[in-house]
Amino acid sequence: MRFQYLVTPLIFVASALGAPVELETRQSCSALQLVHVAALASSGITTKSITYDTSAEYVVTVAAGAAITAGYLAVQAVACPNQRFILSGYSKGALVLHSTTLTRSLKSKVASILVFGDPARNINSPWPINSPSVDLAPKDGSSSSQNIASFC
Repeated sequence: MRFQYLVTPLIFVASALGAPVELETRQSCSALQLVHVAALASSGITTKSITYDTSAEYVVTVAAGAAITAGYLAVQAVACPNQRFILSGYSKGALVLHSTTLTRSLKSKVASILVFGDPARNINSPWPINSPSVDLAPKDGSSSSQNIASFC
């Protein structure tokens, strides 16, 4: 009988200790964050992969992807004011980056842009970065002063 009187309170204590508790919100801000925009039907493997419609439609979905990218960068810049960004895009994702419009202060947080398989591969294409300096042949190692590398 004594055993039953001891077990019942222990069960209540154990269940109270095992109850979920609210976790403390933590913000970890790295000095640099890679933000990747994927190609058709592929997902990026990065710190932050922008999720947008990667179907074969190229007008509405590219514009929507650009808006999502700009929105994410704006929110992240407020959350981590000292953080800078490296933007990366593959194929259609490169088009999204060309279409991304950022404020001057957000552009100043973009350290570099890397694009792969860029359908709009052109030195005069628009870029969401201050003072763009494009290297269309980054594999040859000719210069390290560019802040944009376009790998074809």
